[in-house]
This record gives sequence, structure tokens and C-alpha cells, in this order.
Amino acid sequence: MIKQKMIKLVTLINAMFALFLVADNNRLNHNFFSSKFTNNLVKGKNNQTENTHHKIFERDNFAIDNESDTQNNISLASSSSNNIYTNTSLFCPVDYSTSQLMEYIKPGDILFEPFGSSYPGGTTGHVAMIEGIFYNSTFNQNYIRTVESNPGSGVARGILVPQRMIDMNVSVFRVNNASQYQRQQAVQFCVSQLGKSYNLAFFSKSPSPNKESWYCSELVWAAYYNQGINLAYLENTSPNSLVSPKNIAQSNYTSLILKNGFTTSVLFANADNHYICCDGEKLKEKHSLFTNTNNELECNRCSYIRKYKGEGTFNHSTRLLEQHIYVEPNKIFEYTLHSNVESRKVIQTVGPTDTKLEVYDPNGVKIGNTSDDDGYGRNAFIACKIEGGDYKIKVYGYSSSTGPTKLLITSSHYYSSSNYISDYDSLVNIQTSSYYQYDGFVERSHTQLLTFTTGVSWRYTVTLNSTFDNYLYVIDPRTCDVLENNIDYNDDYDGTNAKVIRHFEPGVKYLVIFSHYNPLNAYPILDSRNSISVNFQKV
Repeated sequence: MIKQKMIKLVTLINAMFALFLVADNNRLNHNFFSSKFTNNLVKGKNNQTENTHHKIFERDNFAIDNESDTQNNISLASSSSNNIYTNTSLFCPVDYSTSQLMEYIKPGDILFEPFGSSYPGGTTGHVAMIEGIFYNSTFNQNYIRTVESNPGSGVARGILVPQRMIDMNVSVFRVNNASQYQRQQAVQFCVSQLGKSYNLAFFSKSPSPNKESWYCSELVWAAYYNQGINLAYLENTSPNSLVSPKNIAQSNYTSLILKNGFTTSVLFANADNHYICCDGEKLKEKHSLFTNTNNELECNRCSYIRKYKGEGTFNHSTRLLEQHIYVEPNKIFEYTLHSNVESRKVIQTVGPTDTKLEVYDPNGVKIGNTSDDDGYGRNAFIACKIEGGDYKIKVYGYSSSTGPTKLLITSSHYYSSSNYISDYDSLVNIQTSSYYQYDGFVERSHTQLLTFTTGVSWRYTVTLNSTFDNYLYVIDPRTCDVLENNIDYNDDYDGTNAKVIRHFEPGVKYLVIFSHYNPLNAYPILDSRNSISVNFQKV
């Protein structure tokens, strides 16, 4: 009896969910949207037979086998699902210049339509796999093709055009850290399922390629699951569990890259990566490099140019100098430091790459020894006295090390007249899991450096307190990304006092730098030592 009741309950839930999805797929009136689509986008006839050839997607350097749409039984009219964008191919010219689709789309991206049962509270909606960018010879243009499963048409191809972004309130997600090969294989998985039917067995998902039917999110989930990536929300792998479109959109393994009504931008991150930014989300990806007319490697997204020389000037008002560097075997990056003030400096590298560091005075004489592993982890660290003139700093990798790093230069303080900073571990280290106040001092051309380590993974506020204007840096030495305001540094958060709020991982010696805000000839009182405290408080 109990078993029969459970079977009836599961059947009822499946039926209700099916009704929601059928309603979702009938959410478009075909005639209305066909007319709207035609009026906005059509510049020619829509009843021409298409012969398409796949265009190699240069940003990924992989292509799916050349094949025409007619060979894969794609109709040129809307399917019975009443959605003109599914079970179809390009049936009229489309102006993609009104969107950012062609600029950012890659094969293996995931289309998400939120329309469904009380989204975002409901579980319905729709997802599709982006197959790639294809060339349509009839209309002499490229277009974006999808593979998706819908009631009525089953697994079939569709199109992603700017009007679909608007009509269906589309967002596009990218699978975090998926390799080119994994994306390619995920796409191929979906292509191999073309022609199979749609199913309503929402609580019996399976990644098997031998399945005879799929619901939309199950197909996309299975495509990546077979590449070792589980897109199910909270990694739910139970065979009787549901994976909904919303689950995939909210997965820890996907990031938003395009969204209807929002602009996507690209920001430089470091010498190896940039960020794709959309609606508050950031996805880190490697630079897409090409050789420019000056025979330099340049990113076609963020305009970063890989160089092997740099320079900066350090005077009374300089807080910190940073230089992004890409380390390669047999390559030396040379940085010229123009110094207008005599003081001790800490010159170090931060980031994931094993580096070495050398400093030369204006006469070309090497100062001290080559630094190797004197910084955090495998980074380099040199503390030395710098006077006026031009100093040369050389950064290069240990052995065959390759990857991004960042050169940091700041003024330093000393413990006493005879005890100077020697390496990263010689900096004062504050350790606490709750609260700590460190009392220090600053004066003109001297900056306080210390490290902070917590025993728990948590958010902390780091706050400065002094009678004068101050600034603060809290830097994760494991990364060489661009410093972000209020996370990595701050000035004047509370009046003239600085405060940073950020997440800390246990066991890491975060670099804390603080001093006075001191433009040249300002605050003469700072020619003598003045008190300042830094407070670490668990949020």
C-alpha cells in the first residue's frame, strides 16, 4: 500500500512538472513572434533551402565536422513547440551587430531561459547547448546554432539570435575552468543525441549516451557529466534526483557571461588572464593572444600587450608600484625604477609562478644576492636601501617556470637601527581567529609592512585608526591579479581612516601595508614618528 502511494505521488509530481514545462514551451504565440521576428530581422525570404558549412571558431581552434542542416533533418519552419527559435535553422538574415553574442559566444556555452513556473522560485525554464558559430551560404552570414531538447521536437537544433535574447530573456553561462577539449566533447555528446525524443521522467536522470529520450536540462547536464563536470546544483548525483534549468544556472561550476538587458565587459586581471564581467559576476579566462603589427603578443579582448620592459617613479607621495609580468623560460623582464627619494624599499614578486629577482644600482652594480624563494612561497623578496637615480630590477623564472607574476615595490620600515627586514617571513606576523589590535607607527618615507594569518576561513575587517590621513593594502600573495578597491586596498573608508573587508583563507600569510597619505611636502608633522593602529576583526 505504501509503495503504491509513493508511486502515485511520484507520478503526480512528474505530471505537474510536465504541465509546467509544456506551458513554458507554449509561452510563445508562433504567429505573433514570427511576425515580430520577421519585421525586425528579415531582409529576404524565409522559405529558402539552406546549405550551411561549419565555420571554425577561431577563439577555440576546434570545429565540429562540416555538415549541412538538411543532412540533420532540421526544418526551416517552427516546430510544434510554438517556439520559432527551436527545431529550426536560420530562415532569414539576422543582424547580430545589435548584440554582443558574436563577440563572446563559444561552443559549449549554455543558453538559459528563465520563463517558467514562478521563476526564480520555480524549477522550470529551459537550457540549451551552444553548438557553435556557423556560416549560412544562403544569407551569406554567420549565425549561432544550438542543440536542445523540447516537447514536440525532441532533441533538435535551434538558433540563438538577438531577438531570442529579448523575447525569452536569455542568459548565457560558461562552464568554469572547462578545457577546450571538455567543451568540444560536451558539444559532440549533444550532437550525437539529435533525433531522440523528449521525456517526462524528471526524477530519473541518467548520463548514459544510450538513453532514448531527454529533458532539456538533463541533456546539458549529461553532456558535461561525461566530461567529469557535474553541473547539478550542490552536486546532486542521485539517479532519482531532478536537475532543473535553474540548477544549472545556479551551479558552482557555471558563470554568467551574457544577459539580456546587461552589457558584458572585459577587464584585465593579470599577465595571463582577464575577467569577463556581466551583472556583477566575473569569470577569469586566459588572454586570447595574437601577434600585432609591432610583432607583440596582444589580447584581442582586453588589449593587454605582453612586454618585457617597464618603468615607474617612486617619490614621497608614492604608495605602491606594481608591474604585471609574464614569466617565460630564457626571458628576463627589466624594470627601471626612477627614485626621487632616499629610503629603504621592499621589492618582491607575488603570484603562483616561481621567480627570481635581482636589483642593480644606477652604476650597474648588483645590490646583494639574487633572491630565490625569499618571498611568499616560491616568490622573490629583496629589502634594500634606494637613493636617488635609476635602478634596474630584473625578474625571471626559476628554471623552466612559466606563468604570471607581479612585481610590488613599496617603502619599508625597520625593527631597530640594526635589524632590517630580510625576507617575507621576517615581517611581523599577526595570528588570530577573532580579534587583534596591532599598534605601530609611520613617518615620512616609511611604510609599515606585516602579515596576517587566520586559522579559519572567514571574512574579516581590517581597519586603520590614526589622527592623520592613511591608506591600507591587504594583499593575497598567492595571486597576481589587479588590486580591487575595498578588497585589496582602501583610502578614506571612514573619514580619513582606511578599512578593508575581505575573505581570508586559513594558513596564508596575507601582506598588510599601511602608512600615511602624504603628498610631497604635506603633513610635515610626519617627519617624526606618529602612532597608528590596525585592527583585525572577524565579521
